[in-house]
Amino acid sequence: MSTRELKSALQTRFVWWTNRALAIIFDRLRGVDTIPGGIAGDPAAAEFGRVYAYDPTPWRALSRSLRVAELRAENFSFLDVGCGKGRVLLSALALPFKHIIGIELSPVLCRIAQQNITNARFISRKCTAVEIICSDATKYRIPRLPMIIFFYNPFPFEIMEIVLSNIVNSYLEEARPIYLMFYACSSTMPSIAKFLPARTGGRARRCVSTTIGGRTVNIFELPHRQVQTVGL
Repeated sequence: MSTRELKSALQTRFVWWTNRALAIIFDRLRGVDTIPGGIAGDPAAAEFGRVYAYDPTPWRALSRSLRVAELRAENFSFLDVGCGKGRVLLSALALPFKHIIGIELSPVLCRIAQQNITNARFISRKCTAVEIICSDATKYRIPRLPMIIFFYNPFPFEIMEIVLSNIVNSYLEEARPIYLMFYACSSTMPSIAKFLPARTGGRARRCVSTTIGGRTVNIFELPHRQVQTVGL
């Protein structure tokens, strides 16, 4: 390993340990547990034959994404698909959403997320209607409400396609504003960007494509009304 490579590796490790230490301190102050780590002994992990890996979303990712998209929380209910220990849900508590929902396959992570919601302190709670659902996201049916739906790279596209199909079906049955917020979904974004317009007959449009905190953010809008083209 060259001197430059060694220096780069040491810097990377230093940043990682610094961020982890800050996350632990932040969690202790707020009385929660949202730091990353594998969840051994989880029934969901056994089902998929692997340790259940958990990597939390940065604390400010949701609020910054909403600001970029110029979306007002009070007009929507919020759903986090693959909510893990609930860090995004905790961030959402400080925003005036009508309803907050987290869906998570892992019973262990669901239990931790519920404890975090109950025990969190030093958060100005502007939404008190919070629900955590332990379920397979491919079988979940979203409420027939205006929604902001958050994805932090929760699964590969073959699963994402099923989840998005269910969302689109619900939207086509009853059109209402739905925003799909994809955070750090670079690997699946090309497929998502093709799937949504095709599956919605051209209604879905990407309204935001940017980076926040070094991670990609792509937001798609399913509009309340179908845009009609008027011939000249």
